[in-house]
Amino acid sequence: MKNRILIIVALALISLTGCQTTSNYLSTEQIKSKYKKVMLFTYYEDGLAPFYEKIDDFYQPKIDALMVKHSITTIKSDAYFARIKKLKIEMNYQEFDPNTGKKNSAQYRQIQKLAKKQLKKELNIDGFMHYGVSIEKADFSSGGLSFMAKWDGAAENYLVGGAGAGDVLASFFVTESGTTSGLSFFILFSDENSVTDSEVRGGIELLSLYDDAQDKFIIKPVEELLDEEDKMQFGFDRAAKILNGKK
Repeated sequence: MKNRILIIVALALISLTGCQTTSNYLSTEQIKSKYKKVMLFTYYEDGLAPFYEKIDDFYQPKIDALMVKHSITTIKSDAYFARIKKLKIEMNYQEFDPNTGKKNSAQYRQIQKLAKKQLKKELNIDGFMHYGVSIEKADFSSGGLSFMAKWDGAAENYLVGGAGAGDVLASFFVTESGTTSGLSFFILFSDENSVTDSEVRGGIELLSLYDDAQDKFIIKPVEELLDEEDKMQFGFDRAAKILNGKK
């Protein structure tokens, strides 16, 4: 690499229907005790749209089995989106403020919160569970014989074709570090106030690798990543510990 520190920004922020995080996550047993009936949401990065069906075919049966295993009843999220549509009309919601041209983000969050509170009461659910595939930051560094990027419990060589003799030799004199991006599978639970009680992610595979010959990161074909079922399974197993407990 020609630069001491290389950073690639290929991350998308997850809205997850307005969830906010809390630093005090619930334990596995607390999650099981609190969330016995949930509304289930799926989430995937927009860039993965062409592969939704393939991702669902792999992960949905596993999620269904996980819910059965822990006796958690699930409700489809269709009712939530129908309620959002209804509230938008009732509250005369406009996506953009006609005076400022800015998005009415605060009003939309208010609508989301109201929809969740109404449905929690009407459907007698305990809260909301989200799962899906996200793009996360992967930290990498080189030194000696190590050329690994690490994120969400996964580790992968971040060099195209792996490390050659020249890379190994150079790494003894110059340490490279930075971030790239990787796919992760996640599961999270949140309450009616959109506060995340607990979230666990499991790394699947890197999205981008560094090509030393071109001195740049290149994006890996997503369809190839989704053929790596063992890595997709690793992501699920790690995220599923939110209910299965630590392994």
